[in-house]
Amino acid sequence: MSQEIEHFYSRNRNYPNAQVPLTSIEQDFYTEQSRQNDKQNFNKHKENTRLERMRTYYYQTTIHALEKLIDLQFQIINRQDRFINSLCFVFGLNFVIILFFIVLFVLKFQCNFKN
Repeated sequence: MSQEIEHFYSRNRNYPNAQVPLTSIEQDFYTEQSRQNDKQNFNKHKENTRLERMRTYYYQTTIHALEKLIDLQFQIINRQDRFINSLCFVFGLNFVIILFFIVLFVLKFQCNFKN
């Protein structure tokens, strides 16, 4: 069989444009090659599909992790915002109390000068 295949290849090398009908062995050879190519293509497609599923799973887990991180950052920002608001309230209240005592002291001091 290999001699006939070699003969086929040498014949086609000598006459590349010749339209010579194929023998049954050559047809079997091409049919077998076509089957092997189809099988390889199917295996490649199967492998590509598996890789695509793995890649999709990786992207989904990455997106899910990023969503959790963003949610956590929003929680931290909200807590910081509440903390800053409470600090502003405390400092504002202290400022108002101190200002009230200063005004009270000034008014009392002015009343003492008038008498």
